Amino acid sequence: MAIELPAEDFQKVPEADKDAIEEQMENTERVMVKFVSYLEGKGYSAAATYINNARRSMFGYVRRWLKWGLVSHKASTMVERVMRELARRLKNIAYGWSDKGAQKVAGIILKRFANETEWENEWKERMRIFENVVISVGNYKCSSQNFAH
Repeated sequence: MAIELPAEDFQKVPEADKDAIEEQMENTERVMVKFVSYLEGKGYSAAATYINNARRSMFGYVRRWLKWGLVSHKASTMVERVMRELARRLKNIAYGWSDKGAQKVAGIILKRFANETEWENEWKERMRIFENVVISVGNYKCSSQNFAH
């Protein structure tokens, strides 16, 4: 089985340019790793996590383009994937909800994507749960021992 792609979906890169592009990409990644280390060293773990997650998927498009010459129209960055996932979940969860309700659900979904640990801490604080209860929904578990007073 094969899918034929239109010629305009390809842009071959000359071999002479590939090496230079790959070198620039690797240099950029090294600088980003240093930046993540700097942020972590200053105690800005949320910002470091965000940059590190973005860095890991940032060059996927360029790698595919260099390897196959394919000009991809698919979501290839972290932000695009999160937005696609958000739209998918909102269609399933919040179908027919008010704008305000859908906005709250979107905020919850985005917080879980952006920083799962922060989301768990906020959930515990909002529910005043302090390790005496186990709440399990699907694969998500929140355990607790004693309620706040």
